[in-house]
Amino acid sequence: MSTSNLEGSAKATVEDQICQAVKSTSNLLHLMQEASPSQLKKDLTRKKIKNKEEDSAAVAQGRLNRNGDLRQR
Repeated sequence: MSTSNLEGSAKATVEDQICQAVKSTSNLLHLMQEASPSQLKKDLTRKKIKNKEEDSAAVAQGRLNRNGDLRQR
C-alpha cells in the first residue's frame, strides 16, 4: 500500500469513529431529554401515590398502624 492509500484509509477510519461518536452523543442527549427533571418528578409522584395506596390498603387490612408502623403481633 502506498503512503497516500494509508493516509486515506486512516482518514476514513477517523471519520467513521467521529461519526459514531456524534451519533452516540446524540442518542445520549435524546435519552437524557426523555428522562428530564419534569418526567422524573412525574415518576416520583406516581410512585408516592402508589406507596400511599399500598399503605392505605395495609392499614385497612390491619397490617400497619395509622402512623405507618408495622403492628406488633
